[in-house]
Formats: sequence, structure tokens, C-alpha cells
Amino acid sequence: MILKMMDTTPYQSTQAYIDASPIYQIKKATNNPMFKSSFFVIWGEKDEIVSPAEGINFIKVLKEYNVNTESFSVPDQGNFWLCVDNIRGFCSIDEYPNTIVSPEILKFLKAELTY
Repeated sequence: MILKMMDTTPYQSTQAYIDASPIYQIKKATNNPMFKSSFFVIWGEKDEIVSPAEGINFIKVLKEYNVNTESFSVPDQGNFWLCVDNIRGFCSIDEYPNTIVSPEILKFLKAELTY
């Protein structure tokens, strides 16, 4: 999947992978005095595409750089934790796991968005 997105391997283009790294981008962005952003990181604990440890490490780096960060993990979901139904193409807000994720997203947005 990553190879399709990057169109090269880490061995062929190490710098391209470094440049695409969210952690690298945060380190670069926080050097800018105008940077003011908050992050809400969500992951599925049964993710087989991106290790949950990646999200946890990303949160650690965000906090090291004093970036306001909230997180939420979905215990029994994988990479595509957002509820998707193969027939309808989506699930209702009142279906699991949307029922546990949506309130957390709304709480974060209410706290972070100013009018």
C-alpha cells in the first residue's frame, strides 16, 4: 500500500520517506512561530496496516513538541475503524464504533474551535 502511494521504496528514495513522515513534518512545523494546531489522533487497536505503536509514538512526539494532543483508540477495530457497510457504503452515526468515536470527536472540536 505504501509503495503504491510513494511510487518508490525506502531504499530507493530514503529522503522521500523522511519528508512524508508525519513526525518529520511536525518537527519542521513547530519551528515556525505561526504554527498553532491541535491534533486528535484516532486508531484501531487491531490495525494490521499501521501498527498502533505508530499512533502512540506520533502522540509522544506531538507532546514533546508541546502540541495540544488528544487521542482515542477503538479497541476492536483495524485501520478502517470508521463504520462502513458493504451494502449501503456507510453506517449510521448510531452504529458501532461511530457511537463511541463521534462523541470524542465532537468534544475535541468543541474545545478547539473558536468562533
